[in-house]
Amino acid sequence: MKAQDILIGSLVGATIAGGAWYFFLREKEEPEPEPGYPKTITRGDYSFTANSVYEETQLKEFLGIDPSGDDIDTHLSKLDNVGLDQWKSYWTNIFNNFTDKITMINFVNQKYNQYYDVVGYPKTITRSPYSFTANNEYEETQLNDFLGISPVGADIDTHLSGLTNAQLDQWKTYWNAIFINFIDKSTMQNFVQSKYNEYYDVVDYPKTITRSPYSFIAYNLNEETELRDFLGISPVGSDIDTHLSGLTNAQLDSWKIYWINIFNNFTDKTTIINFVNQKYNQYYDEEPIISAEIVNLRLDTAYGTYYPGSTGVVDFGGRVDTQLKVKNTGTSTETFYVGCTISDASGNYIDLPVKTITIGAGSTSADILLRDYVYQSAFTPNPGVAGIGNVWVTIWDAYPSPSANRLFEGSINLSIWD
Repeated sequence: MKAQDILIGSLVGATIAGGAWYFFLREKEEPEPEPGYPKTITRGDYSFTANSVYEETQLKEFLGIDPSGDDIDTHLSKLDNVGLDQWKSYWTNIFNNFTDKITMINFVNQKYNQYYDVVGYPKTITRSPYSFTANNEYEETQLNDFLGISPVGADIDTHLSGLTNAQLDQWKTYWNAIFINFIDKSTMQNFVQSKYNEYYDVVDYPKTITRSPYSFIAYNLNEETELRDFLGISPVGSDIDTHLSGLTNAQLDSWKIYWINIFNNFTDKTTIINFVNQKYNQYYDEEPIISAEIVNLRLDTAYGTYYPGSTGVVDFGGRVDTQLKVKNTGTSTETFYVGCTISDASGNYIDLPVKTITIGAGSTSADILLRDYVYQSAFTPNPGVAGIGNVWVTIWDAYPSPSANRLFEGSINLSIWD
């Protein structure tokens, strides 16, 4: 295992882990998504984010949505190893142009490894006292190199004991980039982190890293570097609250996933991950709850008799006044649409003009008056029929249409006489 190999690998890993994520999260060079994006493309258990028309088209083909075809797992289960090689090469080339190419290419590698017909695997690769499982030829080759079996070299502990802190950083970055493509990547990356922590020379730690009003404890150089980035100290950037206040919900999701992944390797990971969740919840723009209810629905009639409580009586040609208040039981100020329908004993009806009212969250409107005359000829589809009908009042979240939502409905019996 050569020093230059470690350095080259570290540069590749640093580009992936540092460059792509950093510029995405800091919004310095990433282009704005096209109008209407990002959007989620889903089939079955798999969902991916499209940031443009091009990405949406490719993801729909990838998932077998358009053109219509087998889902991914059904499709891959039918391929031989040569077909899987071609599938992997094709989609890696396509996804290399995606905004979040890392996620997509990692998924391709995962599915490739899952379906590739590996004869003689899994097998255990051992150099005392450590043993790991290889699930294919690629993993066997990398584990032999990692353990110093082939090419022949020092065992892990002998090798790491001779490295400086800077070289340990390179070693960790290089092998994390390799093991991210393993089927059991968690086991390997956790082992890398444990050996890194074991041999890293922690001088002047723990120390407190502060950017007002937040302070966190770093227990080694790696934690100090990540905390300085997190707080916008180095590289110099916005403080956490300024940064988060400018992110969309989708970007907050990415920010949370990125930093939880980083902090999961911290000595005091619980404290810092709890802080990430707290800030995520603080800035995530929850969808408002839109709801309302009718308060004090009542009738008054002219040319007839009004019975307080439930029933009105009116002659044809008489006037019906429906009165009510609307309470906004949602979480934001909203405009509501109040509709009223008078029906006769046979289901013929009169629709009154819709009224709109804007009400703050938790507030109740003043009285709303809905007035109409029950001329027999005004009913539809047939002239009004005497008997017991109803006055129906409905609150909508938009002008009444098939796409609008009924939020609340109330009714009172109405007797209509000739």
